[in-house]
This record gives sequence, structure tokens and C-alpha cells, in this order.
Amino acid sequence: MEVDGEIEHHVQEIVDCKLDRRRRQPLLYRVRWTGYHEDTWEPAENINGLEAIDLFHQRYPNKSGPLPENPVDQQVLPELEP
Repeated sequence: MEVDGEIEHHVQEIVDCKLDRRRRQPLLYRVRWTGYHEDTWEPAENINGLEAIDLFHQRYPNKSGPLPENPVDQQVLPELEP
């Protein structure tokens, strides 16, 4: 979909999340995009605040995340389950 001259992609569903400690912002979400066949891992800060993230964490409350809405609070992330 094009919005204001830029392509906008829509999140169909968040299907997983993980911590990758090699990254500056280690929390990643596996995103299923509307109209695409392959899921992608996206940094949490790129998609923070989406309803799909809230729904994912309602279904899987013990998974890592979500990021706090306040960027200052993003310094500490919960640990991944063993």
C-alpha cells in the first residue's frame, strides 16, 4: 500500500520473538506480513507499539519483551526462557 508517496507494509501477525545479544537492541520479532509469503525478523524498535505485539504477548506472556513505550526504559530487557 502506498501512503504519502511511500510504500507501507502491514503486519498480519507476530509469530515469535527472540533475544540476539550481538545486536545493540537485542529484541527481535518474527513478523508475518500481509501479502507476503516469508516471515522476517525485525528489530523491536522498528515495530514497537503495534497491536500485533500486544496480541502476541497476551498469547505468550512468558516470551521476551515487549519494549517499554518510554525509550529511556529500553535499556533493560527481560531474559529469554531456557
